[in-house]
Amino acid sequence: MRPTARQRSESSIRFLEVIETRENESQVAKIVNGVYGADTLTDNYVQFRFLRFRSGIFVVKDAHRIGRPVVKNVDKIT
Repeated sequence: MRPTARQRSESSIRFLEVIETRENESQVAKIVNGVYGADTLTDNYVQFRFLRFRSGIFVVKDAHRIGRPVVKNVDKIT
């Protein structure tokens, strides 16, 4: 099961705490997956967040995306 946007945001905040312990990316992925269950985060996602945090980008919100908007009222359509 893939994490939701909220879970990703919460996990990003927790990454900041783990980064301060000087763990590397694979160790952080193992720690998070051990606490929250297998396949919670991939190693690549942890590497992506570490790269952003080390670059000084601490924004954890998803970026605005171009394209077709998500329909909020699916019941009205069907």
